[in-house]
Amino acid sequence: MINTFIGLIAFALSAVAILVLRPLCHKIGHVDHPGGRKAHSLATPLCGGLAIALTVVLLGIGMVPSRQFAGFAFGITVLLVLGALDDRKHVPAPVRLALQTLAVGAGMCFFGEVYLQNLGAIFGAEDFELGGHAIWFSIFA
Repeated sequence: MINTFIGLIAFALSAVAILVLRPLCHKIGHVDHPGGRKAHSLATPLCGGLAIALTVVLLGIGMVPSRQFAGFAFGITVLLVLGALDDRKHVPAPVRLALQTLAVGAGMCFFGEVYLQNLGAIFGAEDFELGGHAIWFSIFA
């Protein structure tokens, strides 16, 4: 029951955030224009992902205040900024991949201290420990 309630709150906050951000996106020109393979007929504000991410971060900070969530929030913030930059001016794929990897690595592994330490018993009866390769493997995974 509590999960349904939290889901409804997240939905409502996201909807409100979209309504608040739409005019701002139109004002600053952060819109997707029709043409090519885009099916919409009017300029569409690019605020849905931002509204959802802001909702997740705001609810998460209140509900799961922890070092791990702070790392997640850092990573999602970097990805949001990168996505907005890519929407405004195309960011080449290798640069996007490098920045996405950095965001996940810094947020998840270094700030949040969340990474895979072992892979379980994939090669036999004992857990396969990653040791000094744990962070790099986690970023790659």
